[in-house]
Amino acid sequence: MLYEAETFVHYLKDALADLVDLRKEKFERIYLETDLTALFERLLAWFEERSQSVSNSTESLRLIYYVRRALFKLVDREPEYAFYLMKLARLFRKSSSDVLEVNKLYKECE
Repeated sequence: MLYEAETFVHYLKDALADLVDLRKEKFERIYLETDLTALFERLLAWFEERSQSVSNSTESLRLIYYVRRALFKLVDREPEYAFYLMKLARLFRKSSSDVLEVNKLYKECE
């Protein structure tokens, strides 16, 4: 969990530092006024590459997806948040018989 959060923060810091001089601009202004879609698409692709190494461990994937979902929720990235909601729902559907949890995750995507 800590590794996921730490790499997420470092990625954003490095990517935003490349865009502008962070000493002169406030983070909120940069974040709100800049189109960061490409940046988050690269981050999502990188996360998915890393997920392949633990694809046979359902419990590890579940934990990783919960952490990533929370990270994207923190920065108000709904497309990536919904992506991990769907990944969690599929994982629950394949690995357990917890129909209520699967339904809850699908409803949250709407």
